[in-house]
Amino acid sequence: VDNAIAAGIAPNAGDFASLQKLIKSVEGNPKKIAQLKGALLAGVFHECFLLKSLQEIPKSTLSRVRELANYIHSSQDLKFLSKEERTLIAFFCLDESKQKQHHGGKINPAVEYFNLDQKTSAERIMLIRLCVHVGVAAMSNSSSSSGGGGGIF
Repeated sequence: VDNAIAAGIAPNAGDFASLQKLIKSVEGNPKKIAQLKGALLAGVFHECFLLKSLQEIPKSTLSRVRELANYIHSSQDLKFLSKEERTLIAFFCLDESKQKQHHGGKINPAVEYFNLDQKTSAERIMLIRLCVHVGVAAMSNSSSSSGGGGGIF
C-alpha cells in the first residue's frame, strides 16, 4: 500500500491507478478488505502525514496529497470505508478541512494532539506513530460485523 500511495502522490503522477488496482484485488474478500483499511491508514500516515516534519513540502507533492484526500473522501473505489473511516484516513493526508469546523475557527482539540512540524522531537513523532498504529490495528480487525474495522466507529 505504501508503494501505491507513493506512486499516486509523486509529482509526475496523474492518477491513483496503483492504489485502484490494489483495491480491486481485494474486492469480495472481507478479511483482505479489513487488512486494506488498516494498511491505508498506515500508508497515508507514513507517506503523507509525516511530510509535515519536513522543513518544506514541495508544492507539487502537497497538491498530489490533497488530491489523494479528495480521492479518499469521494471515490467509489473506497465504498467499503465508512464516512468516519474516510475522514480519519483523509486527516492524515494533511486534510485540514474538518479540523476547524465547529470549533469557532480554531483547531479541533481532539486533533491538535497530532500536530507536528519540523521542530517536533523524534520521541513525539514515535508517540504519534504509536497512536496511529493502534488505530491501524483496530481498523484491520476483521471480526466486526461489517467485515472490518467499521465497528470501531
